[in-house]
Amino acid sequence: MGGLGGHMPHIYENENLTFDKVIDILSAASNGDLDAEEKVDGQNLLISYSLKRGSTVAARNLSNIRAGGLDAHGMVEKFLGHAAEKVFLEGFSAFERAIESLDKRDIVEIFGEDADFWYNSELMDPENPNIITYDSKIIKIHDTGHLKMDKEENRPFPFDASEKIKLFDRLLSTMQKALEGKSSFSIARRASLALERLDSDEALNKAIEDIDIAIADVGLSRGSNIGQYLKNRLDMGIATEFLSPEKKEELINRILRVDGYSHLNVIKKGLGKEALSEIKEIMGQQKSILKQAIEPIEFAIHNFAVDLLEDVSSIFILDNKRESLRIKNKLLEAVNAMRENRGPDGLSDDAMAVMNRELRKIGGEERINSAIEGITFEYDGTVYKFTGNFAPVNQIVGMFYRSGTSDKIKEKEVKKESFKRLIDKLIFEEMKEVPTSSRYSDIKPEGPSTGKRTALFPGKFKPPHRGHFDFANKVARRSDVDELLIFISPLDQDPVSSRESLEIWETYLQNGEPNIKVEISSYTSPVQAVYEFVADPRRNREGDKVLLIKSSKDVGDTRFDGAQSYAARKNPGVEVVHIVEDPVESREGVVYSARDMRQALLNGDFDLIKKYVPPSVDYNQIINIINPPSLDKGVKSEMSSMGGGSVSGYAGGFGTSNKFNPYRRAKKPKVVRPKRKRRR
Repeated sequence: MGGLGGHMPHIYENENLTFDKVIDILSAASNGDLDAEEKVDGQNLLISYSLKRGSTVAARNLSNIRAGGLDAHGMVEKFLGHAAEKVFLEGFSAFERAIESLDKRDIVEIFGEDADFWYNSELMDPENPNIITYDSKIIKIHDTGHLKMDKEENRPFPFDASEKIKLFDRLLSTMQKALEGKSSFSIARRASLALERLDSDEALNKAIEDIDIAIADVGLSRGSNIGQYLKNRLDMGIATEFLSPEKKEELINRILRVDGYSHLNVIKKGLGKEALSEIKEIMGQQKSILKQAIEPIEFAIHNFAVDLLEDVSSIFILDNKRESLRIKNKLLEAVNAMRENRGPDGLSDDAMAVMNRELRKIGGEERINSAIEGITFEYDGTVYKFTGNFAPVNQIVGMFYRSGTSDKIKEKEVKKESFKRLIDKLIFEEMKEVPTSSRYSDIKPEGPSTGKRTALFPGKFKPPHRGHFDFANKVARRSDVDELLIFISPLDQDPVSSRESLEIWETYLQNGEPNIKVEISSYTSPVQAVYEFVADPRRNREGDKVLLIKSSKDVGDTRFDGAQSYAARKNPGVEVVHIVEDPVESREGVVYSARDMRQALLNGDFDLIKKYVPPSVDYNQIINIINPPSLDKGVKSEMSSMGGGSVSGYAGGFGTSNKFNPYRRAKKPKVVRPKRKRRR
């Protein structure tokens, strides 16, 4: 339960942190060199003591502190009927007994005369747990997040409480003795953890590799910071049709709160109706945009944290394995129940998308392997946290209770499925192949070199159209290409899913060149998809060539210039060759656009669809793949079109990014379709 103690950031939330420093932190953690403390999962609040009033006081928000805090009765009244009611009443009583055992001079030194200093604390009670059930009732005073009340300004400010905390620590035994036999609560301070060096560098190397690929994807290096990464991600990801590059940059600066950013009214000044509508749509989705923009870095750090915390046990739990199993079962109960509660009277598609994202972040049953919320540590004067899979579990279980689903399952029996089956069904159901690991040190190529020459054609293809098909055939017919491999992005774009895109490609290719193959990529980033393919010795051996297609319009693009050096490090003997092809244009001068084709499918514009489908294919086949007859053909939806650049038969490949926004989500038609997610 959150409180006023301040947000403790993950390292990916500090926009000023360079990737060199991110890797330095990960390396220190992997080597066991961090001075870490256990982060606990209790009822968080700011606590103090008023000698003037002779009582313990606490606060959950700024107004509480300004009012002098709430005593035990005030907190009980605030949480009347809440499961935490008893916790606060008993905890207050224990804390008050402990403090009143001290000399008054010490009380004044620590708290002031009338609750002048407030301490970030956690109440942990196994009778009223959040996610983790601890073995005993504890009041834990944290190291950071403490506040000092400024009576003149009538507001609290953070302050350096180190000297006061030292005094508190010296007096801790006195307070503990006062509680012996008198209270079921005890008081704890630091919960120091001695991190051990990880058994191998595998987790660290994988995290560094994922980070390197992510920053290369946006043209940055390790010397760049997270803020620059976000800015480049937004610039490449947010599609704008009516904003000038200058206005788009101003808008991105506004979203990121870059120093000196322009007010929204200044950005809007003098713009037309279409541009204003575009700004409104983007700003209305900025939280989602930012969340998805940081996702590659977030997931890389998160996966490392899961491995880091795997063998770290909670100081406050005797049987960590048993508690880990209980958490896993609770998650399973919540996910099963929320799947049953989906629909008009239950959880929305957006809520289910949030749940699926968190499940994807967890990654699998075996990844719920710890009963610890996380660890905290200090680096360059800032306190950060690693939380592993506690964070996504907490999100899902919290949604389970907040949505009222927990009450509904009491009224009916919920069909249960295993966690593995849920992951397969909710996230990887539509994946054609299981994602391959980027760590290939244990995989040895079998047999002699074939000297095969494989051209790669990555793109979104939502949906693939005649331009894509003609371009693919043109490349496949080159004398230096043995095989063309098409990678479909795993991201869905309503109304087209990745699986539907694959089915359309397979329909087209019944009349295409025989050396063309197509698959759904395991990676949303085309850069990562290419780098992983190049590095995989199961797909490329010494003497093989990988040909990277670049549109003649995008000869200045350098994002893939490092592919050869990456191959040399990860899969020696594989040669990477860049080839340039002109885009395909129709004889009638039609500029094919996936976005226009999506809109035509939604609007029932069959004449346009027919033009966009290869003449060798019955366009009704394509309509039926995306929108089968069993669905309500009357559903149109008031969709704002998702970005999608006009291309002359080219889906992105290795040129500059398409005008397709991987972050914004257009309004969906009211047709329920399962969404496939990919494994990280």
